[in-house]
Amino acid sequence: MKRLSCFFKKAPFLYFAMIVAYFLLVVLPHELIGKWLATSLDEKLGREKYNQLVLFLAFVALATFATKFWVNVKSDARANKGTIAFLLFTLAIIAVAFNYLVVVNIEVIHLFQYALLAILLFPAVGSYGATIGWATLLGAADEAWQHFYLAPLKSNYYDFNDILLDLLGAALGLIIIKSSFKNLEIQTERAGTAMSALLLTTGVLALLLPVAFAAGLIHYYTPEKEAICRWVIIRAPQTSFWTTVHPNVTFHVMQPMEGLIVLSMLLLYYQGLDNQVNIAQKSQGV
Repeated sequence: MKRLSCFFKKAPFLYFAMIVAYFLLVVLPHELIGKWLATSLDEKLGREKYNQLVLFLAFVALATFATKFWVNVKSDARANKGTIAFLLFTLAIIAVAFNYLVVVNIEVIHLFQYALLAILLFPAVGSYGATIGWATLLGAADEAWQHFYLAPLKSNYYDFNDILLDLLGAALGLIIIKSSFKNLEIQTERAGTAMSALLLTTGVLALLLPVAFAAGLIHYYTPEKEAICRWVIIRAPQTSFWTTVHPNVTFHVMQPMEGLIVLSMLLLYYQGLDNQVNIAQKSQGV
C-alpha cells in the first residue's frame, strides 16, 4: 500500500491510467471469459461439479484471507473490534447473497475483482467511504455495459444482485487495507474532492434518468410492440419473489427500487470504516 501511495504521489496521471486499464480488463472480456468457462468447465464437469469446484476454491481463498486478517488484528483485538465487526458483517451478507441471490458460484469472481479495484482506488481517493462509493458506481457501470450493450438478447434485467457483490468485494478490499496497514493517512482534502465528485456524478445521473425515460430514450419494461429493445431496464418482468432457473436453483432477483435501497444502506454502513480511524492515524503519513 505504501508503494501504491508513493506511486500515486509521484505520477498521479499514470496511476489513474493503471486504474482505468485494470477496470477495462475486468469489464471488456466478459463474453470471452464466459464462453471459455462454459466450454472448459461447465460443459465438461457438469453444473453441479463446476459449482462445487468454484465454491471450494472460493472457500480456500476466503479462509486464507480470514487467517491473514486474524494475524493482523489479534495483537490488539480490543482496539480492532470495529474492523472485526465490519468483517463479520460483510461475510454474513456474502453468505446470504450466495444462498439467495446467486445462480452459479462463479459469481464469486466479483468479490476478488472489486476487492483489488478498491485497493487500487484507495491511494487515489483518500478514504474508505469515498473508495467504496466509487467502486460501487464503477460496478454499476460494469453492469450497464453488460446489460445494455454486451448481451441485450441474453440479459433479462439490469442486475442489482451483481452490483451488491461488487460492493461487498470492495468492502473486503478495504478491510484488507484497514487490518494490514495501521498508519495509513486519511487524506481529508483528497477524500472530500473524491466524495464531492461522486455525489455530483450520482446526482447528474439521477437527473438524467427521468429525462431519458420521459423522452423515450430508455424504458423500464420492454415496449409492447417491440420484441427486443436495447435500452430497457427490465426485459422479462419477474412473476414472483423467487425465480427458478433449474429444479435445484432458485434465487431472488432484486428489483431496481429494492436494489437501490439495499445498496444505499450498505454504502452508509461502510462509511463507518472512516470513523474507525483514530486521530493519530489521520495525522501520520503513509
